[in-house]
Amino acid sequence: MKQALGLYQEVHTRTANPAELVVMLYEGAVRFLRQALIGMEDGDIEKVHNSLVRAQRIIEELEMAVDPRHGPIGDSLTALYRFMLSELELANVRKERARVQPVVELLEELLGAWREAGRHAPVATAAASPAPRG
Repeated sequence: MKQALGLYQEVHTRTANPAELVVMLYEGAVRFLRQALIGMEDGDIEKVHNSLVRAQRIIEELEMAVDPRHGPIGDSLTALYRFMLSELELANVRKERARVQPVVELLEELLGAWREAGRHAPVATAAASPAPRG
């Protein structure tokens, strides 16, 4: 069953349009940050660290995918991603929940906007989709 789920996810990722890929990345980052928050509640330092690092890798991928040709929108997204990364780095060092929660809220707000954009236009407007790996 686990193998079938992995195959489904791989096919879904390879066939998604750029906006859907961005949505998947946002969903993954939010999921990992929620796991980090749970780890903080449980005192599971390893879980906190690993979850924060995974979320940071996703945000780095999102930042690299921003197309600088989109001017102020791209610049704003880049600044937001850098802010998020800075906050998550400090959260990981200090294990501070107060630095993680605002990043989750920002990502959820942006996630809603990307979902809406995906409904209206299959092509992302402010960022290129990350290149498929494999």
